[in-house]
Amino acid sequence: MERLHREPQTYTRDYNAFINGLRQFHQNRGTKFRHVPKINGKEVDLYFLYNQVIALGGWQRVSEINKWEELLGRLKIAKSCVNAALALRQIYIRYLDAYEKIHFHGEVPDNDQLLENRARKSSMLHLVPMNYNYAQHDVPDSLRKSAGLSRPVQETEHSKLCLSLLCGLPNEQDFAVNICTLLSNEGQHILHLEQTPQLVNLLLAQTGIWPYYDDKLREMYLESWKDVDGRKMEEFWSVTLSDHPDVLELWGRNKRKFLFIF
Repeated sequence: MERLHREPQTYTRDYNAFINGLRQFHQNRGTKFRHVPKINGKEVDLYFLYNQVIALGGWQRVSEINKWEELLGRLKIAKSCVNAALALRQIYIRYLDAYEKIHFHGEVPDNDQLLENRARKSSMLHLVPMNYNYAQHDVPDSLRKSAGLSRPVQETEHSKLCLSLLCGLPNEQDFAVNICTLLSNEGQHILHLEQTPQLVNLLLAQTGIWPYYDDKLREMYLESWKDVDGRKMEEFWSVTLSDHPDVLELWGRNKRKFLFIF
């Protein structure tokens, strides 16, 4: 903080004032200045850099006399960083070139450039849609059939229960089982299994029973979820039916995997 021969508090105050002014300068020009640039993870002190460069006559003069590497040392940035001197020069041009031209060389701001930057920024904003176009996903059934595409699945309350049972999350599955239990009782709302026959298979799968024709469902429960607490179905049925070998035989064994058939 001894830079520019000022007290730490004074330097910090002047640094913050410079950075705020530089941000406002870029905002007025319509150019971006979101954060202080870094080299090799170290922030570049733009205030110190600017004062050092103008003391040497400006960035073009610094390039002529090859002083960028020397400035790296003054900024305490390791020279071992690949192309650090080039990066420092590019940072200066990006953030401080226009500022130097106006505030050091006294050049008149290019109003045409300012208008162009603002117009470009405004036009890019208008290119962003304000609402998502959901209609782009609606494809008529006739086009789907001609293109060989599947028809969209009509989501129902029962299909949502199926998704909850398939997701593998214990809370979701418990919720779905509880809902099915409630709907199975007589009342205003009942469980229409005819609307989603797959729901029967998924409910039975919660107990470790699968149809013989659905190997993927069996593998999902026994392999994908075998490390989830409460999913040790093989162990459960082996212990439960240990005294009933005839029932146990109904499982069938296929390459050391249990296969329940119904």
